[in-house]
Amino acid sequence: MSDALASFLFFISLAAFLHFYKNKKIIYLAASGIFLGLSTLTRPATQAVVFIFMLFIILANWKRLREKKVYFAKVIAVLFFSYTLAVLPWSIRNYVQFKDWRLSPELGFSIYNYAAVPFLESNFYPDKEYLDKFSCFKDKNQLI
Repeated sequence: MSDALASFLFFISLAAFLHFYKNKKIIYLAASGIFLGLSTLTRPATQAVVFIFMLFIILANWKRLREKKVYFAKVIAVLFFSYTLAVLPWSIRNYVQFKDWRLSPELGFSIYNYAAVPFLESNFYPDKEYLDKFSCFKDKNQLI
């Protein structure tokens, strides 16, 4: 149920981020950070996206970065602090309740718990005939 809401909030964040690049108005970047924070609160899988957005800002403007250091520092700060503004109340609550700042206790365990175990229980193990269909497995001795 929350996947649809998290996706909706993430795409609003992405749309606001793209509007920022089109119009160069900081308000769109702040909105992007807030909606990305709300998406993270809905589904913690989007926690790293704020850093991906920051990296995109740096890489997309690499040539102009030295000329306008203050402007890009301001842009990255607005994105980070608007994201933090949305996420911080829940992090404070977790610290008060559990003495831990993390948004989700699952971290990497959820990947193993929810993805690997069902795959291993499915009895799907590729054999040579199946792997012959794919060009990346030309070497028959290279089986998984």
